[in-house]
Amino acid sequence: NPIMYRPSSFRNLALKNLSQWITGRSQKITREITIKVDYSVDFEALKDLCYEAFDGMQVELLTPEVTNYFWESPYRILEISNFWDYAVEYKLFYTVTSAFYIFKAERLLNEYLLRLQKEKNIYFSTPDLIDIQKK
Repeated sequence: NPIMYRPSSFRNLALKNLSQWITGRSQKITREITIKVDYSVDFEALKDLCYEAFDGMQVELLTPEVTNYFWESPYRILEISNFWDYAVEYKLFYTVTSAFYIFKAERLLNEYLLRLQKEKNIYFSTPDLIDIQKK
């Protein structure tokens, strides 16, 4: 049998699942982005690139008005996650305090990461997408 939801009920249910049951703006939602780069890339240069992208995303989200979408002292950290044959895998963790802006924040952060890697000549590794050895 189909289950009918009112639009407001469905929106609230989706936001509860999205925010991992966090309510209000007093708690933080931790998000992460996986980044793989070549072994020759300096960690400090990559960290500067990621933090600059985060700052740009945060400024763009907060420009129209003063909001509380980020914690008073924004949390952002870059950690080594794994070592692959072709690249080092890093995870960039950051926090948002509003579930409404999770997707917008991720989209903006990805845009800034793409723009800054071109400017700083640090490129992320994605050889998984193409396998030249196959037919």
